[in-house]
Amino acid sequence: MKKIVTKKSSSLLHENMDRKNLSLDRRKADPFKKNIDKQLGIIQKTLSELEVTLNRMSMKRLFTDDHHSLSMQCAKKCSSQAQSAKSLMANLDLKYMDDEKMILISELDDRITEVEKRIAEL
Repeated sequence: MKKIVTKKSSSLLHENMDRKNLSLDRRKADPFKKNIDKQLGIIQKTLSELEVTLNRMSMKRLFTDDHHSLSMQCAKKCSSQAQSAKSLMANLDLKYMDDEKMILISELDDRITEVEKRIAEL
């Protein structure tokens, strides 16, 4: 059976870790992922609310003329950063699922190779 070649990951491993012996323990990883998703959701919601608040204050002319354009720029920046947080959440989910699949495939491939070696020895 042909070995699967995985893409080079951008994550750095500690010098004492061996890439061949890595595995994914979902029980430990899922709470971290959920916490990151929760925090990104809070950031996205806060930035969206801040954008709405700044726009309302600007429409009601609560800022001086000097600060009016600055508040509009801040509102636009909040909106774009809220979108970035939302896309980060989606990308995290996709990449986590991809990594999960790749590790599972790698583990299965290693098991199949081991079984093939045992059969060849018989």
